[in-house]
Amino acid sequence: MEYLKSLIEALIYISESPLSFMHISNLLISEEGHALWRTEGRECPTNEEIKEALQSLEGDYSNNKRGLCLSEVSGGYQFRTQKQFSSWIQLLNKPLPSRLSTPALETLSIIAYKQPMTRPEIEDIRGVDSGWVLRSLLERRLIRILGKKEEPGNPLIYGTSREFLEIFGLKNLSDLPPLKDFENLIKEEGKAESLANQVPIKDLITSEETLMVIEEQEKKSIENLEEEMKGLRSMDRNISETLSDQKEEEGVEGENRVES
Repeated sequence: MEYLKSLIEALIYISESPLSFMHISNLLISEEGHALWRTEGRECPTNEEIKEALQSLEGDYSNNKRGLCLSEVSGGYQFRTQKQFSSWIQLLNKPLPSRLSTPALETLSIIAYKQPMTRPEIEDIRGVDSGWVLRSLLERRLIRILGKKEEPGNPLIYGTSREFLEIFGLKNLSDLPPLKDFENLIKEEGKAESLANQVPIKDLITSEETLMVIEEQEKKSIENLEEEMKGLRSMDRNISETLSDQKEEEGVEGENRVES
């Protein structure tokens, strides 16, 4: 058990993104994994043993006696430093990631609590153009495009990304803090105007089930968009070929008239 715990600990530590139980299990009992276990002269663990080792590892890091904690974020496990040591860590002069602007935080909070959202819907709430803010959030991979809405203009639909869950330390969207906590974050970053005074809280919450349906349909929506683009390109080629044929026919008729 101790060897398995240490192995899982090493895998989570070295991974650049959160590792899910399924990912860990698939790795350890894969064909290559079986070969490594045989090489080491050890029995390949079962899913139940892997789960037990992971739970034991969680317990080891749950007593706050270590500088690191094992957090479950974005559907997986990841080591993070204890919040109480943040000031000391900053003394290392490690460059901190640039902070989000107040408009970006405001837009991100609207999307997080009311997703899926289109740009017009976001701008109706904020009252200002949000194009550059959305581009910034897309570049930071905090939001993603889920598809297009079936209404005039076919506006893009936006939702939060897995990176959003990871950065904010959330296991899933149901772990989103109360809206007031998001307001406090915005105020700390830039003294933004209270969102609660602009939008009723009940209107800022979209169920997890709704987002899951959108996520399941995302791939199909993107594929449909690609098919539409292919159709438009094909139509454009056909029109060009038709016009070219007409010009050739007109040229031949003109030559015949000249000869006669």
